[in-house]
Amino acid sequence: MPGGQQPCRGGWNRFVLAVADLEATVTTMRATGIAWCNDVVTVPGGKQIMVEDPLENPSERFQAK
Repeated sequence: MPGGQQPCRGGWNRFVLAVADLEATVTTMRATGIAWCNDVVTVPGGKQIMVEDPLENPSERFQAK
């Protein structure tokens, strides 16, 4: 992760929420003050971004190609 963050608690395990429009989802969630772990990245199957809940559990928002 940016900044050298290493796995902790559950490691890199996370749950993934599929979204239809990742950019719109990120814009809406950023407006609420949510802190993201990284920026949107393109991966072989689509685009993704990671966020941590208040207990530092990671989750991913994913938009398939």
